[in-house]
Amino acid sequence: MNIVFISLLGIDGIGGVQRSIINRANYLADEGNNVVIINDYGTDEYSEKINSKIQIITHFLTKKEVKPLYIFRKNIELIKRNKADVVFVPAGVTLKELLLPFFIPKNVKIINEIRGSYHAYMKPWTIKNDIKQQRVRKFLGYLYHYYFLLPFLLRFFYRVVLLTKEDKRLWKLPNAVVINNFNANKKEVYKHKEKICFAITVGRIHPEKGFKALIDIWKIVVCKNPDLILHIYGDGALKTTLEEYVLKENLQNNIFFMGKSFNMLAQYNTGSVFCTCTYTEGFSNVIIEAQNCGLPVISYNAPNGPGEIINHGKDGFLCPIGDLEQFADYILLLANDNDLLEKMSENAIENVKRFDEEKIMQQWQALIK
Repeated sequence: MNIVFISLLGIDGIGGVQRSIINRANYLADEGNNVVIINDYGTDEYSEKINSKIQIITHFLTKKEVKPLYIFRKNIELIKRNKADVVFVPAGVTLKELLLPFFIPKNVKIINEIRGSYHAYMKPWTIKNDIKQQRVRKFLGYLYHYYFLLPFLLRFFYRVVLLTKEDKRLWKLPNAVVINNFNANKKEVYKHKEKICFAITVGRIHPEKGFKALIDIWKIVVCKNPDLILHIYGDGALKTTLEEYVLKENLQNNIFFMGKSFNMLAQYNTGSVFCTCTYTEGFSNVIIEAQNCGLPVISYNAPNGPGEIINHGKDGFLCPIGDLEQFADYILLLANDNDLLEKMSENAIENVKRFDEEKIMQQWQALIK
């Protein structure tokens, strides 16, 4: 089978979309399929190991160079040239992806994947973030494009893959199916390391990811336990601003920005707990990865992913969005109760077994047959 992935973000990043593409592409290539990944932009520095059988085509080096009309025409040409049987379009919500079903052969199964939550696309002005002004911009900028066009155009795809049952209920698309992200990492790979921090977080350092909120939470935590350390992995638009904020709040001995890691899985066991304050989430790869390494996860109960992974009070905690005091209490509870921490660690490892690679990939295989 000839399979094409169209990657809007480039697969040289460390985000969940990139890892999802690479993990599935590797699996499908190992199964004997001819796999091509087409990047809008990016470099040859990849965050995950890519199967040598996979062909990678990149249009532009940087996002600033991207020309949407050129990419649209080129992608149609490449789909036809590679005689694609299946085309995956992860996060395909701009017009150059949404219009593809009208321009490629009808026998091609083109599958869109909504990688974020329903609220992030259809009601972005309701999502809190670290820069309040963005809510107004989102309302004006997204209202027409998403609210009127997106649900209509998604109906022309062979299937639309959503990440949670709640998202399927909200979208009300006749061609929607739910397939969770899978855990592509084997537990035996991770040996226990010396704990050099108490908590770890990772992600794009952008307003919707809630890093400022986590810093404010850590300020509360440090007042009660000044020995606790947080490591932040990732990069993004707010990194410099937040580094300055940490200095301003005199937290430089407790919060450390570790930069972007292309081997994040090697870092999880340097901490005891994983924290995330994202304001909206599709289905978090990092939560699965962290629990796979035995880290209980404390997360905002953001729409709609964390609540379908974390079992509150068993392998982590779900905190109401914006409740900094409650979030801090959960951190301190685990810091002060080693027996509870160990029990939750065991439960976390057990919990993610339901997202085993083989189980989830059987669903993808059934979808494209």
